[in-house]
Amino acid sequence: MLRDPSSLTGLPPAAPRAGGGRLHRIALDSRALLRLMALDQELEHWACDLLEALVRVNPECAVHSISCARLTLGMGRALGWCGPALRRLTLGGLLHDIGKLSVPADVLRKPGELTVEERDQVQKHTLVGAAILETPALSELDMAAEMARSHHERWDGAGYPDGLATDEIPWAARIVAVTDVYDALRRPRAYRPAMCESTALDLMRQGAATQFDPEVLACFLALDPSFRRVGQQDGPPSGERPQA
Repeated sequence: MLRDPSSLTGLPPAAPRAGGGRLHRIALDSRALLRLMALDQELEHWACDLLEALVRVNPECAVHSISCARLTLGMGRALGWCGPALRRLTLGGLLHDIGKLSVPADVLRKPGELTVEERDQVQKHTLVGAAILETPALSELDMAAEMARSHHERWDGAGYPDGLATDEIPWAARIVAVTDVYDALRRPRAYRPAMCESTALDLMRQGAATQFDPEVLACFLALDPSFRRVGQQDGPPSGERPQA
């Protein structure tokens, strides 16, 4: 039996935020994407409940997660993934930031420098996310748990939480590391406007062989620009910073 997602973060339930129409639309987008994955019904409902909790707590993160799932699906296809593996990769893209349910909203949206304690809170979202996705002990979620834990690892070993480097980093996590940063750069923040595509891609090129797997980044850069489209119509800027 899958546990109630509200019991997995250790935090009290968040009060619904303003903007009910927008939140409903984001929730509908997440449900539609989950239906396309043809998951087991119980798993689909559980993942849907988890994402709707994220929509209530942090709608900007939920929008980012949906966009990352679509970008990750395109990347997976370009890299030759198909069938159940591609489905699990896409699900991992959708759930990679689910651990942010445990991070206070004022920390995620703080416009200034984070304190050491606040940075630690943010970085722990990788461990919390992995723990949430490992809880059901379903093989369908194994890849998603790896992606949640390792999407902030770096190719040069300077990432977190485990300091993995190069081929030690799960391949799926290397893929979502690229789509995660790209989508974050392309969205507006309280402290900066959204970057245009060329500026975001130039910045990411600087991370080849240091932050990103060079092969995965090269594949992303070679995608048709239509696959890298990021909608900017999802509400006002968020203060949440990209963890690049």
